[in-house]
Amino acid sequence: MRKLQNLKKSVAAIGVLMFCMPMGNVQAQSAVNPMMDPARGVLSYSPLQDVFPAVVRIVALQPVGGQSAPTQSQGDRKPISFEYGEDAPNNKKPTAPEQAPPSYPPKPTQPAPARPAAPPQRTTPTAPPIVPPVQMRPSGSGSGVIIDAPNGIIITNHHVVEGAAAIRVDLADGRTMDARLLGSDEATDVAVLKIEAPRLSAVNVTSSDNIRVGDVVFALGYPMGLEQTLTVGVISGLSRSGIGDGIEDYIQTDASVNRGNSGGPLLDSRGRLIGINTAILSPSGGNVGIAFAVPTRVALSIADQIRRNGAVRRGRTGVVVGPISAEQARTMVVPSTLGALVTEVLPQSPAAAAGLRTGDVITRAQGRLIETPGALSSVVGIAEPGTNIDFTYRRDGRDHNARMTVEEPRQVQIAQAATAGGNSSVFGAQYRDVTAEDQIPNLTTGAMIVFVTPGSTAARRGIYPGDVVIAVNRRPVRNAQELTAALQSSGGAKQLMISRGGTLTPVVIQE
Repeated sequence: MRKLQNLKKSVAAIGVLMFCMPMGNVQAQSAVNPMMDPARGVLSYSPLQDVFPAVVRIVALQPVGGQSAPTQSQGDRKPISFEYGEDAPNNKKPTAPEQAPPSYPPKPTQPAPARPAAPPQRTTPTAPPIVPPVQMRPSGSGSGVIIDAPNGIIITNHHVVEGAAAIRVDLADGRTMDARLLGSDEATDVAVLKIEAPRLSAVNVTSSDNIRVGDVVFALGYPMGLEQTLTVGVISGLSRSGIGDGIEDYIQTDASVNRGNSGGPLLDSRGRLIGINTAILSPSGGNVGIAFAVPTRVALSIADQIRRNGAVRRGRTGVVVGPISAEQARTMVVPSTLGALVTEVLPQSPAAAAGLRTGDVITRAQGRLIETPGALSSVVGIAEPGTNIDFTYRRDGRDHNARMTVEEPRQVQIAQAATAGGNSSVFGAQYRDVTAEDQIPNLTTGAMIVFVTPGSTAARRGIYPGDVVIAVNRRPVRNAQELTAALQSSGGAKQLMISRGGTLTPVVIQE
């Protein structure tokens, strides 16, 4: 288990717990403010209990023993959609039942009748064989929140339902029902479920762009196998990244979040949804006051795409960015280390058409302040092809405004062996030789990361564009070709030594 760990199965995870969040078209709940209870003389947030009916337990199911996993192709149910709206694997239509064999012993031959024979009677159709129901067992559980009551739409985490043969939803009023997975997105850890049930309640949603550090927040869910549990804290930080997911722009809170909270709501003091709990930073697997939630800005956009398309459509801009080290900030004469440093601009890309160059620092995008590469990826990563992205970048001490249009991703065949001027790709990371033009202090050899595929092994291990790999398993790496050879060699896990902003960081990676 890693210190920052995916909580796929709420009962079976350790270091990092992953949780989830919601989307649009929700039923509004009444505002919740702290009030003095005159009968007891205490300040109370007990009106938050009005939100409880919108929070559900999500149970992932697997077949018992060696039985075949059930599918929802039987009867009149639609096939389970496991990811991006695709049908569950091995969903095969049942073949027509075979004809029943003739009965034995054969009946004696009847003499010919003296009068015309009566019309032959139709035989009773052979009934299909009775297939006993497959027994299912819980393989993990998490939380979820209803965001659209009339349509039974629930948001939870991708890792909560990933690989489930079936999904069960337990409502706060005791009702239990099957859920259908509309779609799931690993890069943002958001999944969307649908249930068919009357009398549902939905949470009210507000924009996460309006929250501030210090705001009082509440985490609600089903932690550690308990029933609904409400914990309180404050927003400790915003735009957190570096956890190792494909798209990161997390809300950090000290509200107690534990295994089983994955996919449950993070609420403001008025009971409105601002995020989906998704991870905790912990050396032991328990809460230490550092938890992360996907903001509603990201979660609602992903959920909306899943509901419209059954999948998440992502494009490309052709810009590769990385963090700004203190030394780079001094060298480039920029006021701080905040922003996303452009480390590469792909030819004939939207970024190139917008005039971006290596060394520029992107400071704003779509009106949002960009303080980290993760903040920029959370803007670009939820934009569908065709979306215009307005941004501000700093060059030579001056700010410039520009626009680039997200385009459909190009299907480019990437060579596994480095070629002059080309990129190599292993574990979801593309890289190239370090050159003198990169102007990296005290570093003239190595392999520079230029792109990391969201949700890939490299992304999950916290590798970023701009990182320079200088050694694998303590053996120096002088160029991209040597890195490819080292990563493709046998021997299991590989320890990469990465130079990032002048600091050496070891990263262990294994497919």
